[in-house]
Amino acid sequence: MGQRIVKQEINEAVKLYNAQDHEEAVKKWNHVLRKTSNCQLKFQTLGHLANASSDLGKYRDMLVYAIQQIDIANERENTYMRAEAYLNLARGNERIGEYHKAVSYARHSLQNQAKDPRTHGHVYLTMSNAYFGFSNFSKCLENLDNALRVANEHGDIVLRIETYFSVARFFTTLKDYNKAVQFLDKCKELSVSIEVPDLVQKYLRLTSVHLSIPYRELGHYNEAMEKCEDALKSAMEKNDRPVQAKCLHSFAEIHKKLHDFEKAYPRYEAALNIMVETGDRYGQMEVLIGRADAMMLGNNVKKSLELYGKALEMAQALRCKYQVYHIHRVLEGIYEQQGDFDAAYQEKLCYTPMIDELEVRCEVCEKMMGIVPEPLDTLLCNHLFHAKCANFLRKREELDPRRPSQILCPRCRINSCKTDQATPS
Repeated sequence: MGQRIVKQEINEAVKLYNAQDHEEAVKKWNHVLRKTSNCQLKFQTLGHLANASSDLGKYRDMLVYAIQQIDIANERENTYMRAEAYLNLARGNERIGEYHKAVSYARHSLQNQAKDPRTHGHVYLTMSNAYFGFSNFSKCLENLDNALRVANEHGDIVLRIETYFSVARFFTTLKDYNKAVQFLDKCKELSVSIEVPDLVQKYLRLTSVHLSIPYRELGHYNEAMEKCEDALKSAMEKNDRPVQAKCLHSFAEIHKKLHDFEKAYPRYEAALNIMVETGDRYGQMEVLIGRADAMMLGNNVKKSLELYGKALEMAQALRCKYQVYHIHRVLEGIYEQQGDFDAAYQEKLCYTPMIDELEVRCEVCEKMMGIVPEPLDTLLCNHLFHAKCANFLRKREELDPRRPSQILCPRCRINSCKTDQATPS
């Protein structure tokens, strides 16, 4: 097959994909892959297939394509190719919860010059998501800042949106729900400015399903349900399996909040099945935690403990320290309710050493963050505090004549003299 015809087929497949005919586009790319012997065109086609696999939730297929890309890049000793191939390897591993591999491949990508300067922005975002999985929150925020810097420098709207999604997930996890909503509103505003209709729909449904979580936790159940319904309808039309799973999980959580367990349980099960299919282990862990909590609310203590045990095993396997910490705290409460104070004490012994490591205790007021909903903030060093405590630090240092233009972080002692938030805003 001649190069001109191959390029034409690749471009036709891109048009089909952007026109939402994903299945036909993938068929064309696979046809090109079988017919062409040109390394450059094969590499390009593998990149399209890797991105399509990510969108469709076929993360293991994504890794297969990325490995073929790195083989071509190494054979040609091409740094541009290596930067892209390592990024795809990092993204694929992050999606399936292999966070150490994701960080390692991301670092390899950064060591290679990228043809497109925006590539490294997506690398920083992938590293941030991996560090979030590890619960290394300061590293997570540091890489989010780097990703947003690249996005702003090069006018990359998609990178900005995806970065804001990650910021919103961060604040949702630590229960600053209002700040999460603010970032998701920005995602919605940016999404409608994208010129490709399929991408507009993709990011709008992602925004909707992400918004359903803080709305739910803030008690806005009708709004949360509407957001889920909108997202699921779009996800079903486009066969977007990852978003389908997120919607079903969110539906289950809403029904759990309403104590409608008969509706919650099958939705947890359906979400879990899709996440097993796609390889989303972090999502599986979250579903297990939700099911365990639902069982406890339904007074099925034995089943609840069993599910929390499975969730704990998965959290430990993924090295998700914050979730391990959270589960031990919940188990402590359950055992105390059951009058098993020895078991409760053992759970406390498990999570207490993790508090300082996780940096979830505010160094100003010494109270825990992420336990109850409350506003949070960061200094320029990306260390996290209660918002009122961060403001206290800023005002105190500004009024201290012995420390002109200095706002010292009480955790790392780095000067954060500016009043700007390190968190992307």
